[in-house]
Amino acid sequence: MDSWAVGIPAVIGATFASYRLRAGRSSPWNAKGVLALAGFFVLESLRAGVDVARRAITLNIAPQIIEYESCLENETALTLFCGTVSLLPGTLTTEMRNRTLMIHTLDSRQPVREELRKLEHHIDAIFGPQRQGTD
Repeated sequence: MDSWAVGIPAVIGATFASYRLRAGRSSPWNAKGVLALAGFFVLESLRAGVDVARRAITLNIAPQIIEYESCLENETALTLFCGTVSLLPGTLTTEMRNRTLMIHTLDSRQPVREELRKLEHHIDAIFGPQRQGTD
């Protein structure tokens, strides 16, 4: 919980600064999308934090690095996505090339890709439709 005091404002601040520094951007963020992402992030952080703590005690892990191609085209949205993935317990973005991310996960048996798609959906709601294709 202590890291939230630093992590959440840091991600929001960095995303806001990135958005403001880009010249020629006229469309604002969707406030409902920001609130939905915040709620999603808090709930997922709590759920995943308990899961990671349980795994640390039981050593029930199956770590793996997966390759994940994001559907987000907007650079700011993709930056927010990468930062948010790394702040959620149990996942860490280790590398990014264009829209392809290498993500470390503590348990490859979990539906990691589905969770990442949900996160992308919430980020889409902030920046508007930014998807290249369909799920």
